[in-house]
Amino acid sequence: MHFCLGAHLARLEANIALEQFARRVADYEIDFDRSERVHSTNVRGFAALPMKVTERHA
Repeated sequence: MHFCLGAHLARLEANIALEQFARRVADYEIDFDRSERVHSTNVRGFAALPMKVTERHA
């Protein structure tokens, strides 16, 4: 059975990125009409996900 050796590091990096995003962004709006999905048997997600971001002010 295959398991990616970098999976734990990838999860850690994603947690850090999402935490920082939540700290710095007050609001966001995703343009689903212009988004592009990845069509692959082993990858799920978006090739493009345009959004407008409103920065949080301290």
